[in-house]
Amino acid sequence: MATVAEVRGLLASTTVPDDLIDDLLSSAAATWLMGASAESVAMDLALCHPPLAQEEVRARVETISRPAHWQLNLVAHDRPGLLAGTAGALALHGLSIEQASATTWPDRGLAVQRVTVTSPTTDIVPDWDAFGPDLREALGQGVRHEPRFVPVPPVKVTAAPDVGGRTAVTVAAADTIGLLWAIASWLADHDCNIELAAVETTGSLARDTFVVVGTVDAAALATALGGPQHRPLLDREAGGSRPPRAPPTTRKGLWSRLQLCPYWGASWTHPRCAESLKRVRAQCWPAFTHSVSEVFSTVKVQGERETGSSSMAIIDEMTTPP
Repeated sequence: MATVAEVRGLLASTTVPDDLIDDLLSSAAATWLMGASAESVAMDLALCHPPLAQEEVRARVETISRPAHWQLNLVAHDRPGLLAGTAGALALHGLSIEQASATTWPDRGLAVQRVTVTSPTTDIVPDWDAFGPDLREALGQGVRHEPRFVPVPPVKVTAAPDVGGRTAVTVAAADTIGLLWAIASWLADHDCNIELAAVETTGSLARDTFVVVGTVDAAALATALGGPQHRPLLDREAGGSRPPRAPPTTRKGLWSRLQLCPYWGASWTHPRCAESLKRVRAQCWPAFTHSVSEVFSTVKVQGERETGSSSMAIIDEMTTPP
């Protein structure tokens, strides 16, 4: 579990104010911090400053050590359906979520998601350039993407009401593309706002846990995920084989060239966020050097805040620390 001192140390050379760091960490859910490295938390918080503009979404994606796996960090204005928007945009591109951790700060209207994304093949790089606009539409503008989702039984859902109008929801089901989207969309459609989410996938089994504001009908959710003919699980865990996945979109040009790089990272962020992210990296891996090889996708920041000349940068680094 990351400590406040570790995170503050990594963010010391950035523009993120100390009082903002302390406030976000002190009010964050313990389950969101649990198991997260100080580097991951610092990356999340670096995206939180400066304040978001209206409809602004900030995100970064980078390869991790496992083949065909990426980590996606994003920050957006908190609103119902946010996790469904992320999961739906990924599913549209043939990508599934293997792990996810999300939390919100209602007083600040902020939501953070940290997602491990996987592709069914290792030889094709997802088209992140095409994914970016879909993500902005879903999270910034509330556009509802509805990927193809096929209910797969059996499904086990439990809902345990808590004090304060909150409900702890757990779902065990066969891992399929669109599963997290289906869960999060059902919750949003039934006026249940997700405050905390933890998603884990082991083999072909997904185990998802949520804390939501609202009342959840476990049987109705299980029927939506498993189909009307499914048998709810009582004494055994959900299982099943993974159905065929849709192939991801291919990418020509820049991204295909980057397949030869030992490491690549991309950020759809405010320029000051991008600089903070680079400085966090420098604190974690001080022997590394960073060079921006491509800059594109101009963003216009409205209001009195400075206008950034770019919202996406490809940063070349090595994959593992020395």
